[in-house]
Amino acid sequence: MNASPVTTQPLSSKSAMNNLSRKEYRGAREALIGGIAIFWVLPTILESLLLAISRDHESFPFVWALLVAVGWLYAVVIGAHTVCRDWGKAEEHFLLAMPVSARQVIWAKLKAGAAVVLLVLFVAAAWDFSMLHWGAFERGWDAPTTVTTIRWALLWTWVFVVGYVIGFTAAVVTRQMLASTLVGCLALIVWLVAPLISSRLQFLHPNWWSTLESASSSTDRSWLGFGWPFVVLTALGLV
Repeated sequence: MNASPVTTQPLSSKSAMNNLSRKEYRGAREALIGGIAIFWVLPTILESLLLAISRDHESFPFVWALLVAVGWLYAVVIGAHTVCRDWGKAEEHFLLAMPVSARQVIWAKLKAGAAVVLLVLFVAAAWDFSMLHWGAFERGWDAPTTVTTIRWALLWTWVFVVGYVIGFTAAVVTRQMLASTLVGCLALIVWLVAPLISSRLQFLHPNWWSTLESASSSTDRSWLGFGWPFVVLTALGLV
């Protein structure tokens, strides 16, 4: 009696894409856990302890300090690590053997890394914003005006996103973790320092960076005082 041959149905492109997305999100867990430990657990413990032992029951915005100091670096590293953890290695051949294109693999990686950056950095910022709203910080940290808050929130959002995109793009091209991280860091440093070297590059900074306009005069400038050259240049950089 002859056994009937076992037939297997080829994996559809949609199923392969779903499996690929789940694989990328699972691979991003280490970066997510590290970000939670750095930007959630550590500053939350420090702020809670300082709030408890302070004579005036006041704390310090450790989350904001960490975001400003190393948040941009974290975004660049996540962009590079999302690609380089298997792209350019033996696992790349396994990924490309699936019924998905290289563009779909890159897109799945881009979404997974972006989800980690958004979840870690912006939830951490939301914690300190709530602490500021409750008046838990020292008296020198008064709640800023709505326009000022939006300005700084948008500026740091752009810094994190641009850093992530540059690190990710450099990793796709070079397939080297260290080189991609250095490229992303160098690009952000040039973005910050270049206007300080030459006045012709002032458009790299938002208009309100140097003028510190009041909220009432922010309507005299385009887009909350950022200026259209800064907005357009940032958008082009992302594209």
